[in-house]
Amino acid sequence: MLVLFLLAERSASDPILPLHLFANRTFIVAAIASMMTSAGMFGAITMVPLFLQGVKGVAATSSGSLTVPMSLGIVVSSALAGLLMTKTGRYRLRAILGMVLVAVGLALFSMIDRTTSELVIVRNLVIVGVGIGTTLPVFSVAVQNSLPMQYIGVATSSVQFFRSVGGTLGVAVFTGLMLSRFREGVAEVAATAPVIANNADAFLNERGVQQVRAAYEATSPAGALPFDQILVAIQTPLADAIAFVFLIAAIIVGISVVVTMFLPELPLRTVSPADMIRQMQQMRQSQAEGHGESTEASTEQPDAAPTPVASPAALPASGDGNGDGSTWRRPARARDQQPVPPVTPPAAQVDPPRKPPRDYMRPE
Repeated sequence: MLVLFLLAERSASDPILPLHLFANRTFIVAAIASMMTSAGMFGAITMVPLFLQGVKGVAATSSGSLTVPMSLGIVVSSALAGLLMTKTGRYRLRAILGMVLVAVGLALFSMIDRTTSELVIVRNLVIVGVGIGTTLPVFSVAVQNSLPMQYIGVATSSVQFFRSVGGTLGVAVFTGLMLSRFREGVAEVAATAPVIANNADAFLNERGVQQVRAAYEATSPAGALPFDQILVAIQTPLADAIAFVFLIAAIIVGISVVVTMFLPELPLRTVSPADMIRQMQQMRQSQAEGHGESTEASTEQPDAAPTPVASPAALPASGDGNGDGSTWRRPARARDQQPVPPVTPPAAQVDPPRKPPRDYMRPE
């Protein structure tokens, strides 16, 4: 599918994703870094509510509320990064620092376990949020600043597209890795309880836990371990699986930091896109007016050149004109040899006879 898409875009007159954009260094660095950052960031951040619910026993509504500080960090850092970028005109260092913050936050998440407090989770979320807010707007501005006006829209949307692709792939891949390690851990913990070992995915939500509890209590022999004790033991492999995902995400974002170092830093434009469009329209209008004036000047007939008068010294010596007895005549030209069409005088217009005025004093 990718090969067919590239072939179609290459032969299209108006492609959705112009392939010549990949020749721009800023665009390709921003696309790769955005995709890798989104893969590590969104793929790992989705594990935070799962950790809070499955390991810490927090309700679903409360686990969602604990992610609000990360959103606040994104908003505040994004606004501050935009102001600093406008004042200084530099964006490359901010992109690198933001990526480093994201990598540090994910690395701190990779050290969580069953005893990690909720305050540590919130701290790590704030660090990741500040890094995200500092980094993501920089790539859009860098791409818009490095391309001509007619490609700003398609380049910005393309960077957003690669960011979405990275986030989608990150969530899918990291979820698969987490489930694989979690199932292996549950199989080791509940080796003597097939009901629990074969239903490891049920421990990821509260309703599944209740169903496994009922099945375990109905089939477990006398003297078996209590279900609550097994449930506490299962929280350890779940926390380890989530921490492993955060470690992989931190490595991916660390690679994107290296990629961001190749981002060129160009001087920011001092003219907004709206002003650029207005200037282009004025330029085209002035060019059209100049072309119209030149066309009118070329269509005007030039004044007839004056007929040169020969000096007496240049005339023949004899008075007959040619000096050989013949009468001198001007050489015939091509336009003189063309027949002149007869001029038809316009027909005389005869006014129709007018009716005499009516005498209102005389009776009819």
